Amino acid sequence: MGKWRGYIPALVIIFALAVTVFAQVDQGRIAGTVKDQTGAIIPGARITVKNERTGEERSIVSGDKGDYLVVALKPSTYRRKVAAGILNCG
Repeated sequence: MGKWRGYIPALVIIFALAVTVFAQVDQGRIAGTVKDQTGAIIPGARITVKNERTGEERSIVSGDKGDYLVVALKPSTYRRKVAAGILNCG
């Protein structure tokens, strides 16, 4: 057992580094809140994010408080587009 004692600290460091490496991911996210020009929130708006490199698009709908979150995005440049229904008053 005496000769293995010198290896124990090295093994602990290797396992600690391995945990750190597994914690890193290559995914991002885009979050926000949809509001109009007056600052009022817009629930139910359709948000589309487009990967500028690949052309891939993903769409979601904003929540009751106008908030949205698009997850699991690959590293790239993205363009956001928001569309909301127009209220017909009268």
